[in-house]
Amino acid sequence: MKRHLLVLLLVATAACDIPRDPEGTLQRVAGDVLRAGFTEAPPWASGAVSDPQGVEVELVEGFAETLGARVEWTKAPEAELFKALEVRSLDIVVGGFDASDPWVVTAGMTRPYAKTRLVVGVVGGSSPPRSLEDWRVAAEAGSESEGLLREAGAEVEPVDDVTQARGAVAVEQWMLDDLELADSGHVLGESQHVMAVPLGENAFLVALERHLHERHNDIRRRIDRAGLT
Repeated sequence: MKRHLLVLLLVATAACDIPRDPEGTLQRVAGDVLRAGFTEAPPWASGAVSDPQGVEVELVEGFAETLGARVEWTKAPEAELFKALEVRSLDIVVGGFDASDPWVVTAGMTRPYAKTRLVVGVVGGSSPPRSLEDWRVAAEAGSESEGLLREAGAEVEPVDDVTQARGAVAVEQWMLDDLELADSGHVLGESQHVMAVPLGENAFLVALERHLHERHNDIRRRIDRAGLT
């Protein structure tokens, strides 16, 4: 009963008040189908389209539940997903996207709801230097981490697979436990995670942001469980 009341409230809000959806996304989705897209980006979203997994997959499905809708998933490369979003073939796109990604100009983005870090991991028990300068650190070849390490004066060892690297390595913080590494304390960068919706569908965007805000503590637990902090 509460869920149906919430759906009616959201639809009424979209119909009567600012903000509005020019294409009526919130009204169309409520009680029907939420068309969601994801790209392979564990632990945010991954797996088969018939059974996707991940932190953001769970959040999208929870949002759909508040609208009384079911999720229809599409899996594709990032560029294809945002093209589909631009022509309104999808309602929401996830995949560990950062607020600074170039796709921001083509879509409506939520406010950042989670923060993760790119760090230098080391073998447990070792003593990392205070400075990255002249320190030999492995990084994925051609990646942002390789560039950031060079800017910091590190001696970079480009590798094809960071999971096979030995010694110090630049990785996302959530990977440390899986690789049995410790955080050196050197942070190369931070990501502000967002979700994307069609540009201009403001009532739908506000409803999604409200859901993420109301689930703040739950999101924190999900991220902690995934080892992202």
